[in-house]
Amino acid sequence: QSIGNLDRLVCLDFGACKNLRILPRTICELKSLQNLILRGCLKLEELPEDLGKMEQLMELNVYKTAIKQLPISINLLKNLTEVYFRQYFGTRYTLSFCSAKKPPYLVSLLPTSLSGLCSLTTLLLPNCELYALPNDLGSLQSLQELDMRGNNFHYLPSSISRLSKLERLYLCYCTMLKSIPDLPAILVHLDVSGCTSLER
Repeated sequence: QSIGNLDRLVCLDFGACKNLRILPRTICELKSLQNLILRGCLKLEELPEDLGKMEQLMELNVYKTAIKQLPISINLLKNLTEVYFRQYFGTRYTLSFCSAKKPPYLVSLLPTSLSGLCSLTTLLLPNCELYALPNDLGSLQSLQELDMRGNNFHYLPSSISRLSKLERLYLCYCTMLKSIPDLPAILVHLDVSGCTSLER
């Protein structure tokens, strides 16, 4: 619990701590922390609800964890530039951004609104079994790279056209994707290989 006293800590790396199940809530008191790396924490299922208090956080790496939901307070992280997420499927979950009423087995990965993440440049959510994306995806005005490969959504929100800095978009093997809306003119790399349901 004394980890919260490390006032000057900038990087905290728990990578590959395969038996880590719970993070101390006091990590939210690390006001200088910029990088929180939890990659490969296969048994970690949740993040502290007060994550949004980590005002300087720039990178959140929860790649290959058992986390089913990111706390609502993530929307307060104005300096967050990179989010890396891919679930470890030792236990399978179905993830959705839908705000509408849904069956209890559907879990919301991110808050319905992403508008607070104004500094986010990289969002990697491959193979997360996402069935929908937030309608205000276009509010991520700093976003440069979006990786949604291997997910299950049928459509992309039309607001994606407002991502004026988006250069790289990966949608490969989104086998249920039926159509692609207007995309930002600045885009330099688009991968839709393996999108077997794509009609237009």
